[in-house]
Amino acid sequence: MDGAQLVAVRLNINGAVRTAHVAASMTLAEVLRGRLGLTGTKIACNRGACSACTVWLDSMPICACMMLAVDVGTRSVTTIEGLAQGETLHPVQQAFIDHDALQCGFCTPGMIMSCAALLKRNPEPNAEDVRAAISGTIVVAEPIHTSSPRRLPQPKRKGDERGETSKSPHGGLSLGYR
Repeated sequence: MDGAQLVAVRLNINGAVRTAHVAASMTLAEVLRGRLGLTGTKIACNRGACSACTVWLDSMPICACMMLAVDVGTRSVTTIEGLAQGETLHPVQQAFIDHDALQCGFCTPGMIMSCAALLKRNPEPNAEDVRAAISGTIVVAEPIHTSSPRRLPQPKRKGDERGETSKSPHGGLSLGYR
C-alpha cells in the first residue's frame, strides 16, 4: 500500500492462525484475497449489498467487505475454502455442482456460505427460510426464478446411509432458483 502504515494481524482462518501485514483500512475481504491468497471470497459491490464476499465470523455469515481485518480479533473466520472437510466437499457445495447452480460463479461462494450457515443453525429449513438466507445475494448472471426450484441437501440423520431425509422427489429444500 502506498505510504500506509502496515500492522501485523493474526487471524484464525479456516482453523489455522495466519499472520498478515495489512493497512488498518483493509477489509477482511481484501486481506483474504490479496494477502492470504484465499480468492474464493469475491469482492463485487464492496459495500455489503451483494453478499458475494460472505464468510462466517464465529459461524455467523457476514459480508467480509464490511469488516476491517484489524477488527476480527480472536474470532474464527471460515471461508468457502474452509467449508470442505479435506477433499470432501460440504453437501451444499456438492449440491451446487450436482445441479449446475454455478452460473458465472461470482455470487456462488457467498450463496453457498449463506446456505451452509442456514443448514448449520436449522437442519430442516423450509422454503421461506432458504429464501431469507439468500435474500441478500445479488445474482447478475441469471435472475432468480421460483418456477423450477433446486433443492438444498438435507444433513445425514443417524441410521440414514444416503443422507436423504426428505421425501421430496428433489431430495432437499428449494433454493428457489434454476
